[in-house]
Amino acid sequence: MLPVAPADGASARAARLAQTQALIASIEVFVKSGRPALSLALPPALGARAELERAGQGAVTLKLLGRATAPRPEEVRRIRAALHARGITLQALTVG
Repeated sequence: MLPVAPADGASARAARLAQTQALIASIEVFVKSGRPALSLALPPALGARAELERAGQGAVTLKLLGRATAPRPEEVRRIRAALHARGITLQALTVG
């Protein structure tokens, strides 16, 4: 798990960005590994748990489950864009 940065504005945003990039890297490894499913506890800055299932060649379904509240919309958009940029198809996304 990545270290948690102080909660001030710029540092918190930088921490969330770094942790989102680490999540995307984990998803990319998962897609290449051929495993059928994976569950990840995400760092506190993202405040969620990710559950992945293989949905086909280079495709996944993703559930983002917030610890206290749903993940922020900007985090979800960032994850979706980063997956698309890496050529990973998101078949379904559930946020809760």
